[in-house]
Amino acid sequence: MEAESSSPVLISARHQILKKKFQSIGVRRLLVACSREVESLPYNLERALDEICDVTKVGSILSKVEHIIEEQSLDVLSKDSSYTGDLQEKIITVKKDEIASLKNLLEKAKKSNNEMRSRLDELKKNQDLPSALDAVEKVLDSLSLFMPTLDLASEILLQFLMEHALGFILGFRFKQNFMEFQ
Repeated sequence: MEAESSSPVLISARHQILKKKFQSIGVRRLLVACSREVESLPYNLERALDEICDVTKVGSILSKVEHIIEEQSLDVLSKDSSYTGDLQEKIITVKKDEIASLKNLLEKAKKSNNEMRSRLDELKKNQDLPSALDAVEKVLDSLSLFMPTLDLASEILLQFLMEHALGFILGFRFKQNFMEFQ
């Protein structure tokens, strides 16, 4: 046994902690204080602990435990890094999709804006529109004078006529301007 203890054996950190804990728990102090006659008792106990550790190969077992714990901690780190990599890829994909949808919305807004501008330009060209609307309103007012008691159906019919007359006038003006342009 002494040949094993004299050979340079790598002592794991956990094995060293075990030895330090044994010495620091106060057993040695208690035994020294209580047994003045048997001063070798604490040293014999320490030697017995070392022999038990050597026989049961506690040092090598604790070294293996440390090695396994290190491997597991490294595996956790590699799993975490792959998880964060996957998460990063998903976030990038989501953000790219969001950017594409925002660009699409922007294009739609620009298209709608251009259509509204063209309609406004068309309405500006047709300055006679208010006079045409006044004429339609006068016709409708004169119709309402002839029919003093309008029910709901008649009012709806008049609204319908007014809207379609306005559409007809706008269509006529557009056609007229188109012919002048050519």
